[in-house]
Amino acid sequence: MLYNIHYDVCAMVIFAFILLLIYTRKDNSKASNWLFFIFVSLGMLSAVSDIISSYYISYPERTTHFMLDFWNYFFLSVHNLMSYVCVIYVIFLIGLEQRMRPYSWVLVSLPGAASLLLIFGNPFTQQLFYYREGHLYTHGPLFFHLYALSFFNLALSIFLVLRFKKALPLPKVLSLVICVLFCVIPITIQMFRPYLLIELFFESIGLMSILFAIENEDEIRDTITGAYNRFAFIRDMELAIHTRTPLTFVTVKLFNFTYSNTTFGVQYMNHVLRDMTVWLKSQGRRTSCYVFSGGRFAIVQRGADKEQMAGLAERIRERFDLEWAYASLSVVFPAQICLVAMPDEVSTMDQLMLTIETPVGETQSHSEIVTSDTLHSYQREVLIQQKMKEALENHAFEVYYQPIWDKGSGRILCAEALVRLFDEELGAIPPDEFIPIAERNGMIMDIGSFVIEEACRFYADNHLERFGIDYLEVNLSVVQCMNHHLPGLIREILAKKGLKPQQLNLEITESAAAGNKAALEKTVRELAGYGFTLSLDDYGTGYSNYSYMFALPFKIIKIDKSILWSALDCDNQRGEFSSMILLENTVRMLRQMQYRVVAEGVETVQQKALLESLGCDYMQGYLFSKPLPSGAFLEFVRTFGK
Repeated sequence: MLYNIHYDVCAMVIFAFILLLIYTRKDNSKASNWLFFIFVSLGMLSAVSDIISSYYISYPERTTHFMLDFWNYFFLSVHNLMSYVCVIYVIFLIGLEQRMRPYSWVLVSLPGAASLLLIFGNPFTQQLFYYREGHLYTHGPLFFHLYALSFFNLALSIFLVLRFKKALPLPKVLSLVICVLFCVIPITIQMFRPYLLIELFFESIGLMSILFAIENEDEIRDTITGAYNRFAFIRDMELAIHTRTPLTFVTVKLFNFTYSNTTFGVQYMNHVLRDMTVWLKSQGRRTSCYVFSGGRFAIVQRGADKEQMAGLAERIRERFDLEWAYASLSVVFPAQICLVAMPDEVSTMDQLMLTIETPVGETQSHSEIVTSDTLHSYQREVLIQQKMKEALENHAFEVYYQPIWDKGSGRILCAEALVRLFDEELGAIPPDEFIPIAERNGMIMDIGSFVIEEACRFYADNHLERFGIDYLEVNLSVVQCMNHHLPGLIREILAKKGLKPQQLNLEITESAAAGNKAALEKTVRELAGYGFTLSLDDYGTGYSNYSYMFALPFKIIKIDKSILWSALDCDNQRGEFSSMILLENTVRMLRQMQYRVVAEGVETVQQKALLESLGCDYMQGYLFSKPLPSGAFLEFVRTFGK
């Protein structure tokens, strides 16, 4: 029988072209890259050996029996390994290898082992192929079992691709399916037309589609460093999430990168980033390095456990405390390094990206390894910023009201308006957590305006003066007090609701009073000039400059609850003698200076009795009521004292 080897020659040329492209690629660090290289190499060897063996089978008189046997066995061995390598390639491409148990590998390897057993057992059984008289090559009764085993491997490959199709982009899924079909169809044809050697040609076309659709990494490479980029990180992490693959990676973030870029120049920093990437990738054979903007890296070592990754983090810390040299400059670039375990510490794509995008802490002179707790606090701050932004857009902030009791009349005189933030994902977010964040990112102005407007709306709509509520208290933050437009904004809100300045009391914390004194004094005096009553909140927390503070037009002083609790503990009704002296003299001094005094944190009858004996004007605390939503507050003031 004469075999048509023209298709094999074409296949050999295509395989050679693919191998050349793989060789010229910058980086083949992933196991899937190497498996693809092996896949193509086996195809190349199959094409060469098929050409030679087919020639010898067609012209047996031109060779020896040994050479005929050698090339037949060689071709059958490497060609049947291709279907097995196809399965292994799909497993590593999808990222299933870390989840597979030893018995899983055994099961996957059984068809390939059975193929080799048939091939190398043939000299003894003659069931795969044999030679008739005149060295005529003839298929044996078990030859078609090789086809069946190859079909099984290819079917398993398609099953895995379709089973985990969400782990790969659709073009890559289609490319894999097409490649496998390009293997199945010609095998079927060649089973019935053995002289028509089209199988390897179709397989080479299928592998070419994989090369350009899957193995082409130009779009996922950073042009400056050659490392994987943000897109590649998202792709690989989504793959790990979909396949539930446990993974530990290290993040590296340079401190003050923007300053370094400006100071040393872009050319110098680009060279340093390239050197850093080369060093990071050199830390292990299976190390993948991802680079992000702003001097940030993520390093993954496939198959490494958390202890090994902790060792890598320590090596990175030591290296980044040394100089990086280029031209005439040698500079140390300290970095913040963090070990992140997936899915134990992060389990979603949003959480993963927060680990990269969360800002580093304060600039350090030395590299540091931070714990996941530190990372989570950064992540939470970023998440809270997002929730505050959403709450402002959706009017989801709520205002609660805590009653303030008047000792003289025995009634609820007023209430403090307190902003609250509730989120379905995070639950109740404490004000002492989100307010400082809002002050740092500038949202506090919008939040403050919302609270003032909501408090005024609540007072006006419900005619709180009918319930004996003379005014509502609203806190002003440090940032608000620095805004010279604040008085005009508040007056505009009051006019819209038809309220008088006396119906809104503005509280300023003692810490704000210790800030920018000139800006604060201007704002406070302007507010007082419009008729607003002003309170100094949190008195006694240690920020006071007394001579300056008492010169401002405050009418009410609110004593911080820590002073009361130190003087008379809520639980055991005991306190420190010195704290009791401090409380007594504070109340006495403030009353002598004609201030009205509010004691915060009143939670027991004993504390109330003590404050009454000292002559405290007003009291606020859980003894009377916790902060209440608007409806509950209205019900409370209706029924109080009845």
